[in-house]
Amino acid sequence: MPASDDTPALPPTFNRLAWSNLAAQSAEQIALAAAPIVAVLVLGVGEGQTGLLQTALTLPFILFAIPAGLLADRISRRWLMAGAEALRAAALLAILLLIWLGQLTLPLLALSGFIAVCGTVTYSVAAPALVPSLVSPQLLACRQCADRARAHDRVCQRACARRRTGRMGRRGAGIRICRRALRHCGGAAVGNF
Repeated sequence: MPASDDTPALPPTFNRLAWSNLAAQSAEQIALAAAPIVAVLVLGVGEGQTGLLQTALTLPFILFAIPAGLLADRISRRWLMAGAEALRAAALLAILLLIWLGQLTLPLLALSGFIAVCGTVTYSVAAPALVPSLVSPQLLACRQCADRARAHDRVCQRACARRRTGRMGRRGAGIRICRRALRHCGGAAVGNF
């Protein structure tokens, strides 16, 4: 959405943050949807084990949101976000490597997913905290910032909802995990303003 004449343009650093956030959140939504599918198709787990996996992937939001916020207040948010993206990329690459080696087990998938979601929590807390340092106080209250952030979230949610309805075979699972890992690497690079 182009800026109107009476609304000042947002700084390029904010735009880079918005695109980085879009890439990171899109990749994370795909990862959260794909992990149970990988568990069922590659590992052949049942409903109970899939539920435990979902619990492991949700637990970091409960356990680490407040500590991640404290960390974001005390150290460089840019470095924290880049580190969180690198952590997620490493965890997703570990899953891909384990699939390729034929060594993936449900506990290893849960552990790698848990680590990746810890990166998600950290990134999700640090990104909004970075905005005041990128945008002038006059623009901070501007609706354009909020509208752009909501638009990125809607695009991410719609795309992920479409992907969840598609079928993912054994080979497709590894390819999608690899793509997500590359997106996380891209998010870490773009997020390093």
